[in-house]
Amino acid sequence: MSRVENGYDNAIKERFWISFRLKAVNGRGFKTIEEARVLVFEYIEVYYDREGKHSSLACIRPESFEASLN
Repeated sequence: MSRVENGYDNAIKERFWISFRLKAVNGRGFKTIEEARVLVFEYIEVYYDREGKHSSLACIRPESFEASLN
């Protein structure tokens, strides 16, 4: 949650949701909840965490960034 009158607190979360809507959902309808769950899992676990580069991490993939900390 953002502090009062500070729109920058949620910037990273908001960017995630914009990317998710544009890259994963993109106006698609789902026949079942399970179909939606699979899409969310695949987007986060397969694309976002392993393949997607993030500007907040100097355009490094999260998996690579985390490995560099060890």
